[in-house]
This record gives sequence, structure tokens and C-alpha cells, in this order.
Amino acid sequence: DEYRWIIERSLPRPAQGVSDDNYISVPINVTPRKLAVEALRETDQLHRDMAESACDWFWEMDAELRLTYLSARFFEIFAVRPEDVIGKTRMELAGADVESESWRRHLLDLENRRAFRNFSYSLNLDGQRRRYIVISGKPVFNADGEFIGYRGTGTDKTDEVETRLELEKANKETSFLLEELRTRQEQLSEQNRRLDAALDNMSQGLCMFDKDKRLVICNQKYLSMYDLPAELGAPGTEFRKILEYRINSGVYSGDDPEGYIRERLKAVEDREPSTKIQELNDGRSLAITHQPLPDGGWLATHEDITELQRVQAKITHMALHDALTDLPNRELLRERIDQQLGFAKRGHGFAIVCLDLDRFKTVNETLGHPVGDELLIAVAERIRGCVREHDIVARLGGDEFAVLQASHNQPNDARRLAARLCEVLSEPISLSNHQVAVGASVGIALAPADGRDAVELLKNA
Repeated sequence: DEYRWIIERSLPRPAQGVSDDNYISVPINVTPRKLAVEALRETDQLHRDMAESACDWFWEMDAELRLTYLSARFFEIFAVRPEDVIGKTRMELAGADVESESWRRHLLDLENRRAFRNFSYSLNLDGQRRRYIVISGKPVFNADGEFIGYRGTGTDKTDEVETRLELEKANKETSFLLEELRTRQEQLSEQNRRLDAALDNMSQGLCMFDKDKRLVICNQKYLSMYDLPAELGAPGTEFRKILEYRINSGVYSGDDPEGYIRERLKAVEDREPSTKIQELNDGRSLAITHQPLPDGGWLATHEDITELQRVQAKITHMALHDALTDLPNRELLRERIDQQLGFAKRGHGFAIVCLDLDRFKTVNETLGHPVGDELLIAVAERIRGCVREHDIVARLGGDEFAVLQASHNQPNDARRLAARLCEVLSEPISLSNHQVAVGASVGIALAPADGRDAVELLKNA
């Protein structure tokens, strides 16, 4: 029942005539070599499949530093043809950028046949959008020790770089947060010099399953994200068993474990690309991207986006709140007024109470701007103390404040609030080594009688 691969060599007998009976046959068993070649071919195909399915791309260069191979992900990102880049050096593709200091150091690494990690540069291959990428690579030598080129991995960092630059331009106060995010992203995006090492150093957790829902391969990041034991990372592990462990270990934060398992299995069976944000019990947020494979299996990446969400929430808050008092700003107040106008059409009126501080300019000019800022903060606190929990207090700018008061008893409630504001703001305010008295001028606009949009109501108040 066992087949063997044989090579037979025939040699003529010495001092004999040439005939079929005058040869010596020597059979050679090459079965181990044949099996090794087939195993190597299967392994190479697996690596190629992983390269074509991964979020990063893989590349190879020859001894003259010309690109000889790029995985499909590169062409998906850059939308170029293989003939546009294969056979060219990275320096030719980068153009004028190679004059920078970072390129000089990189070229020195290449000249000395040194491995390099996380070299960043930009490319504009289609003449429209400049893309920012990070590559890592190592030199390759043949059996005789002769240098034959480089191979490595690349990552598209365009979205991250453009987002960082845009946020820095929009608000300098976020620079510390953006730097913190960039550092975190760099830590999470370390690349490797070979495929197996690349998987364990990817910024995302990665796992591949076959058509029978059994694990083919996963990286260490995937295991550590969910605190999975090493045995669950072994090839052949059932997908359901991994899901059950995540639930039993307390990582899953929902209240319907079986429903969660059904939902994840359905996503696999639907064979459609998808992205799901999964909230974990420890407060982390993971983005799970599911990509079906042609053979019936699938590839999934799991990325921790907790820090990114925190930064985005901070930036959103800063865009809609006053930096000095942390009150809603004019833009947020307008949004809330427009929302409240929808209720006003159904008979739920509300009032806008606007106030300007008296003698604020005098305080600023005589005691200085720091004292003026301290006064605005104290005024904001006094206004907060006069309103109900669901009322909205906003700073419109300078010494202007406004209150959105929703009430069924208008205009009486608005008048009482205006009187209360005038009373508390006429009382002396203790600041740094100073005591000042300012007072306030108050105006009231009722919706919808005094205006049918935020601009008109604020103007009439």
C-alpha cells in the first residue's frame, strides 16, 4: 500500500558487448527527497496565500535592489500594474524624496547589507494621492554566502499619517494626544523579516480558519488579546471552542452568550466581508475584520482601537465646548436649540436666556487677563448653580453666556431664572487677592414665538 519514488541508473558491464543483458541497473530510492519537495511546495503555497490575504504586503528585491515580487495587497492599495513597479528600484519610485536624511541612512543600510526595520517614506505612484508606508526587510544570501537581494514586509500608513497631520493643524492642544497615539501605533505596527515572525509582530491579532471552521494559523497577538491558552492556538482547534473560552473566561461583555456564538458563526457562513466593533469586559474596544477566502475558510484581524476612540472622543468634546469654562460652545448650543425646536412644534415651548457681564472689560483692563479668565470661570459656576439639571448653559464667547431652559411654564420660569441670575451675579466675587462686582444684563427669547431657528432666537434674546 506504500508507494516509493525510484530513480534507476544503468551502466554497461566492463569488457562486454552492448546488449540488454550486459548492463548493471542501480535503483536509487528518492522518496524522502520527493516528499520533502512536495512539503516545501505546500508550505510555500500556504505562505503565498497568507501574503495575498494579509493586511500588509510582502516584497522581494534582487542583488541590484530592483523589485522582483510584490504581493497582491500592494497593487490593491496603489492601484498600479505590476509592470509599473517590478524591475525598478525603490529609489526610482520615490524620486526626489531620496535626498532626505532618512533615505541616506537607509541607503547606507542597503550598501552594507544590513537588516532594517520600520523605514518610513512616501510614494505618489498614480500622480494624485501621496501614500505613506513603512517597510522592514533583511538581506538574503545563497548557500555560498553571496548576497542575492532583500525580502520583507510593507504597511500602508497613509490614513494614520493624514489623520495625524489634520488633527495637528486643526487644534494644537491635541498634539500631546496625537503624539501618544502615534507612539502607540508605532508600537503596535512592528513588522518582521520573515512570514512567521511577521505574524507575531503585526499590530493586529490575526487568525485563519479552514472551511470546517478549524484554526489553520494565528499569531501571538490574537492569543494575548483574549488571554487564550497556547493549546487553543494549535492548528485544528474548533472556532466554537475558542468563542466558548472567550465567554467563559469573562472577556465577552454581553448578556446573551449563545446569541453571540450564533452571530459569529452566521458571519462565517454568510461569506461576506464584514467589520464588527466588539466591546470587551475590561473596557477595550476591538475592531474585528472578517474576510472570506476562496477555499471556504476565512481570515480575520482583531485590532485594539481603544486609544483611537478615546482620542476621537476628546477631539469631538474640544470642538463643541469652551476651552476655558468647559461649557458647551455656540455651535453645540445651536444644535441643542434645533433639536428642542422639534419638540416646540408639538407644543413644548422653551426659552433662551442670554446675559452679558457688566464691567467685565474694566476688570480685564485693570486687573489683567488672567484675573478676567478666573472671573469667567467663577461666573460659569454661579450660572450652573442657578439652573436645573436638564437645562443647558453655554458660553457664546467673550463675556456672553446663554441658558436653554425647557419648561411648560413659560415665560414665568424664564423670568424667575433671569431675576436669579441678576441677583447672584451682582454679588461680589472673590478672585486671586481681589474681590470684584460685575452684575449682568439679561435678555429672554421664547420659542417658537420669538424665532423658529437658533440664529433668530439668539439674536432676539
